[in-house]
Amino acid sequence: MMAKELNVPTTDYCFEDVQLMTAGTSQSMPLLSGMVEFIKLKEKLHMRLESMKNHLTHFAEIDKNKDGYVNIEEFADYLGLPVSPQLQEVFNMYDRNGDGQVSFREYLISTALICDPANTEETLQLAFKTFDVNGDGFVDRCELEQILSAMFDGVVDEYVDGLMSDSSLSQQGAMSYDEFVQVCKKRPEYAVLFRQYEDKLDEVEEDQEAETDNGSRHIKSE
Repeated sequence: MMAKELNVPTTDYCFEDVQLMTAGTSQSMPLLSGMVEFIKLKEKLHMRLESMKNHLTHFAEIDKNKDGYVNIEEFADYLGLPVSPQLQEVFNMYDRNGDGQVSFREYLISTALICDPANTEETLQLAFKTFDVNGDGFVDRCELEQILSAMFDGVVDEYVDGLMSDSSLSQQGAMSYDEFVQVCKKRPEYAVLFRQYEDKLDEVEEDQEAETDNGSRHIKSE
């Protein structure tokens, strides 16, 4: 009402946006990084201020050059993975406007709509079973390298070593399911990659089944 009387334009920003902006500067990011239209996102994503602040800290860890945006190279570096078409697909889910970089606002929205739903017990269990090739209840370095190479068309040792440093693999040579979950919680974006890989495996199986059915029909017709 006051803004209307004074003929001053109104905005969708509020005091919580100011708090996020301040939190962003404390993470060495530009002031406007934390401007996300808090009220809109709170209503649409059902996300509280403290949760947004926690995500901002996570975002700042990914944003290596502290310009307030995450590019594909920073995204790959944070996950300890090479830039690849597969990783680009996941990055594009976060890059909602397709400009080649992810703002904190885009990151919040994608985390709520894509990342959090992917981090389910079912997804993590399926992912662990995929990595646990020999079914002994542990994932060792060879198994990790084997699946990552399949996921990303070849993964060099430095990336495997980087992932190993996040788990007990570096000390014990293998990690249990609980340790696997802890690694995924530290970098929840992994779950999106796992789900993407599982979906592609399902597509391959469906294609193979379809080819088998077609082959059987062809033989019968002869």
